[in-house]
Amino acid sequence: MLSDGLIRSAVGVLLVSATVVQVIGEASAVADALGMLTAQRADVVIVDRRATAGACARSVRELRAAVPETRVLVIGMSDDSGATCEAISAGAGDTCC
Repeated sequence: MLSDGLIRSAVGVLLVSATVVQVIGEASAVADALGMLTAQRADVVIVDRRATAGACARSVRELRAAVPETRVLVIGMSDDSGATCEAISAGAGDTCC
């Protein structure tokens, strides 16, 4: 998960409590996430659009280029529909508010 600390921890706790999901790591930067993804395969990476400092689409592109088999879900509130479209165009599988 690429997100700020509080959101990352909360989402991680919720996912682990579902018992069908294994969280393999948390990262605050794309480079850290890529390091984890080269060591251990993930089905999904969750990106918080607010934590990527306006570079959500770039983060999605980097993740998809490095690990194309891993899906990317973008979460976070945004009034910017253009940013949502950019994230999906960059390869995000979906977005969620």
